[in-house]
Amino acid sequence: MTERLAVLLSGEVMGYLERAASDEDPTFSYTAEYVRDGEVALSARLPVQRAAHPAQRVKPYLFGLLPENEDARAAWSDQLGVSVDDAFGILAAMGWDCPGAVQFCREEALEELRARDGEHHPISDTGIADRIRALAGGSRPGRGRRSHGRRPAAGARRVSRERTDSSHVH
Repeated sequence: MTERLAVLLSGEVMGYLERAASDEDPTFSYTAEYVRDGEVALSARLPVQRAAHPAQRVKPYLFGLLPENEDARAAWSDQLGVSVDDAFGILAAMGWDCPGAVQFCREEALEELRARDGEHHPISDTGIADRIRALAGGSRPGRGRRSHGRRPAAGARRVSRERTDSSHVH
């Protein structure tokens, strides 16, 4: 059965990730509307075009959205019940809150994603350090409560903002 995730840029569907089986890497295709009207490519290595981008071009982009540290990815994948090498599976669960303006969402949850309202809570340098230590040390922030999988920016020194949503891990 084919799995599919909508790829949104600034809240609008620009294309889809698709894979035929859970052990396969996904391809990426822009929507016909985005090919006609879109101006911004998902990535320089994934230019706007009619043809689907093959998995070998898509995979590096997807892993670039995830923590580089395999132990950190393992913590996420353990919590989500997917393989550490399954970027599609991780983004299916956590893709609502990716770095930048891109989001990943199962089609049946698009309206929920668009309608969600969240709260922003400041996080201190100490809070960021605690999360980094927890990931590096194997304990998982969010154990026993819903975690939003937000990863702190490398070298963050100022107070960050964290989006929270009480209903989903995305």
